[in-house]
Amino acid sequence: MPVTAAPLAPAAVRMLAAFAGLGAAVTSYGLASNLLATATVQQNAPAWLAWPAAALAAGWASAVLYWSIVSFRAQRPLRPGLALRAMAAAVALEVLVFFTELGQRRLDGTLAATILLELVLLGSVGWLQRRHPAAPGPASAPGAAAAPPAGRLLLSMFAAAILVATVSTAGLAAGVAGGYAVDHSTGHHH
Repeated sequence: MPVTAAPLAPAAVRMLAAFAGLGAAVTSYGLASNLLATATVQQNAPAWLAWPAAALAAGWASAVLYWSIVSFRAQRPLRPGLALRAMAAAVALEVLVFFTELGQRRLDGTLAATILLELVLLGSVGWLQRRHPAAPGPASAPGAAAAPPAGRLLLSMFAAAILVATVSTAGLAAGVAGGYAVDHSTGHHH
């Protein structure tokens, strides 16, 4: 019996979900940093509000980071129903904050990047749940389809990584982390 290759889309979307989670975790840590800087350096917000908000952002970032790493290792989103509900709640709260800040004529690029990455994660996990609800990780059952072609899978992984890295980098550059970044465009080496 010939072994057929598994379809590429589910594997690619699983990788995109994990990468988007990693990016969302990194930008959420950036949000925590922004909140602390706002309260302590710029003193634009009361510290009693910024510190708990920063702790919440850092806690959320840690949870998303853990979920992303574990899901990537398992080659499938773990506890997708819970992940979808938690991510949807986080996005709803962040969108509310985003539009509140827009009403004050401030645009938080780190928050916008975080929301975008979380929406990619939501869409990826949601798509997998609808189209491939029982899609396990690697094929291990006898007679199961072989992995998708390695070249296409690698190309998909590369594209997902570039997409997430681009959004994450822009989001971090828009925040406090960007203010401390080394300018590499000058051509000077230290």
